[in-house]
Amino acid sequence: MASASASASAGAVGGAGVAVGDACVDAPTGAHADAPAGARADYARRGRAAVRPAEACGDAPSPGPPVGAPAGMVCMIEKKGRDGGNLMTTSVPVPAADPRRTALLVMDYQTPIVRLLPETEGAALVRRVADAITTVRRAGGTIAYVRVGFTPEELAAIPAENKMFSAIAGRGGMDADGPATAVVGELAPADGDIVVRKTRVGSFSTTDLHDRLTRRGVTTLALAGISTSGVVLSTVRDAADRDYRLLVLSDGCADPDAQAHEVLMERVFPRQADVLGIAELPHLLEPAAAAG
Repeated sequence: MASASASASAGAVGGAGVAVGDACVDAPTGAHADAPAGARADYARRGRAAVRPAEACGDAPSPGPPVGAPAGMVCMIEKKGRDGGNLMTTSVPVPAADPRRTALLVMDYQTPIVRLLPETEGAALVRRVADAITTVRRAGGTIAYVRVGFTPEELAAIPAENKMFSAIAGRGGMDADGPATAVVGELAPADGDIVVRKTRVGSFSTTDLHDRLTRRGVTTLALAGISTSGVVLSTVRDAADRDYRLLVLSDGCADPDAQAHEVLMERVFPRQADVLGIAELPHLLEPAAAAG
């Protein structure tokens, strides 16, 4: 069982009382099996992005790619939002992602961080991310795990000016090699997966993740992490600056502040990433795999 200090430190990193957001996908593909009751209607009401499956694209009478759409496009993303008082829907093309050049980043899925969630919600979140791992692995993509943990020397070196991490240093816990910082068992890494340990919020700044991804030829990242306003936000910004293509899995992320999660998924991340549900991931990867 995680120690009290590890749990408190995890709260600082992951956010206490995390609530799972966007645990659904929109019609026509249907809600994820673990989506909370009413999530589908809430998803449509609040203007989520929905991806049509590949088989529905280009086959009349189902809506297909527009004339002149770029080669390799799998489907269309429908984005709903309000323009003044009117509910507007726009469609944008989504190109295929070559799974051989795609990595799924599983970020901060560590026991004390996941345990900050209500038990049933945390279990459902882990199951969804396990589905994403299976999808990417079967398609021939890379799975990369990012976990947070500290040696005693690293904790001692954290300056007082760092508001978040100096608090962690004061409490202790999150030992680099302790059980509290291991990836949760249901998502445990397999041989050949990338595993990095970080000592700050983002996935890149204190790790060799970029170098390891580059050696494998990875150019596209799918992101799942806790929390949306922590590791996910930091990684989106840094990865975009490193010229990766980004896919943010909205139902593979969670945040203690549901409003922050919503704003990031709807208004911030779409500037640099495609935001979609885990159930849509196979439709982006499978056509690319078949083409190869």
